[in-house]
Amino acid sequence: MAKESDKPQGKLPAKIIALDLDDTLLDSHQQISEENVRALRRAAALGIYVVLCSGRAEDAILPFVRRLEIAGTQSGRYIIAVNGCSVFDLHERKRIYNKTVAPEILLHANKRAKEFGLVTEVYEPDTIHTEQETEWTRLDSDLCHIRLNVVPDYETFLKQGFVKMLIPGDPDLLQKLQAVLKSDFGNTANVFISKPYFLEILPPDCGKGEAISWLSDHIGLPPRNDHGIRRQHERREHDKKMCVRNRHEKRTSGNQGHGSLCDGKDKRRERRGRLHQQIRALKAESCEWKDESGEWKVDN
Repeated sequence: MAKESDKPQGKLPAKIIALDLDDTLLDSHQQISEENVRALRRAAALGIYVVLCSGRAEDAILPFVRRLEIAGTQSGRYIIAVNGCSVFDLHERKRIYNKTVAPEILLHANKRAKEFGLVTEVYEPDTIHTEQETEWTRLDSDLCHIRLNVVPDYETFLKQGFVKMLIPGDPDLLQKLQAVLKSDFGNTANVFISKPYFLEILPPDCGKGEAISWLSDHIGLPPRNDHGIRRQHERREHDKKMCVRNRHEKRTSGNQGHGSLCDGKDKRRERRGRLHQQIRALKAESCEWKDESGEWKVDN
């Protein structure tokens, strides 16, 4: 039990606002509402760090940073990408924190995926790399609005290690592959289904909560200022795992229990499914973040 002297007195002043994108800040059209844009710009103007967090790669987050028009400020200089495996500094134009999946994990997962007739992808800030372009890899590229690159000697390429591997494909196949990979890797990798058609492989002990904690330390915030954020992300990650498990139980046994935890998220997934063709047709807002030499640009 915390000592009385350790408990915060009154309301804590906000120092950092960390927001997930999908199913949180973005609406059904994958946009940030005008009301939220105004609120977040106001927060940044008050000196509160506004940090967008996502499972997406860095370049896929940039259109939303551009929408807020805060990247040139101290309050808007950081984003958290790849489910917390990367903290990117927009002013320094580089990752200042990252965790990578071990090469042997990537190679083994790629081999297993091929046994199921699937292809894998790995991520860099502005590119999705894959061995073969398919309908599923194009879907990921279209949804993220970042470049898809086919690598001829893909297995050698994987040996350098990457922050994330994603396996897109038929949901039924991914459920089966997930069980195999979890058995193969144990605690050496985090294997989970983020969307029905996306199976992800991340480093162990990697998450948005951990990245927020690291960033809070990096910018010198006292621990109490991000305590609530850490607990919210821990609960969120727990709920995601429970939803995936319960959907699998319903699929395999017809069990209808535990539905309340997942009802809202499942409905959102259904809506996204109905809007799937429309989402693919949507064009990202103009976001020229690189000059002719390929250098990153930041609004000032």
